[in-house]
Amino acid sequence: MSLLRLLGPIPQDVMRGARAAIWADAAAMKIAAADGRISRADLDEGLHDLALLRAHLDRGAVKVWDSAFFPAIIDAFPMPVDVVFDPTKTTHPWQYFVTTAPLRVLGPDFELSPRGEVPAEVVEAALAELRRPVPPGTIIGGCIRPQPPSPEHVRVAREVLRRLRSEYADEVLRVNPAVADALHSGRWIAIVDLCTDKCEINIKKVVRYHEGISVYMWRGSVDIYPMGAKA
Repeated sequence: MSLLRLLGPIPQDVMRGARAAIWADAAAMKIAAADGRISRADLDEGLHDLALLRAHLDRGAVKVWDSAFFPAIIDAFPMPVDVVFDPTKTTHPWQYFVTTAPLRVLGPDFELSPRGEVPAEVVEAALAELRRPVPPGTIIGGCIRPQPPSPEHVRVAREVLRRLRSEYADEVLRVNPAVADALHSGRWIAIVDLCTDKCEINIKKVVRYHEGISVYMWRGSVDIYPMGAKA
């Protein structure tokens, strides 16, 4: 990829999208740890990586890479290319993802990665924020990686939850009573995994998934977890 040179501060909408992606990844990790799918040690390591990335963003200590440049033509740009973020492609937080190997935020057509060093206290402040419990009623988007929820993620989650409380109430109670209780008390967390931009909500089956349930649809699924003290 071609390294870009920032002509000014990173736009606030880019910062919001990047921070939201970090929050979504941290929330998914905490849910997985509370559910026993990853160890507490793995959670601590993952949150520290995300805190480091967040600290670099907050300090503006990042490199920007343009994913529109193909490797075959990078040699044509031996010097960094001036970057102007396209406002039509940077306004939607749900278009941002995080990876930790390597550590970076993927935007609509660019990447942000740490550059240089940041003070340890900035990392610790970011880590303290990321360690906060996931609020009940949280909706997380998902596909390959956790992401901030799009309007479609939210629409699907709300409609699936409505149906689970009504026509599928007996099925949920049979599969996982803890989730049935969480649906009525409002102490649930949902991860919505969609394979398309628009999802037809036609529930195929409801199965137990660790401490929660998975609701399978055509081209998508919704995982719902009861709110736990450790999430």
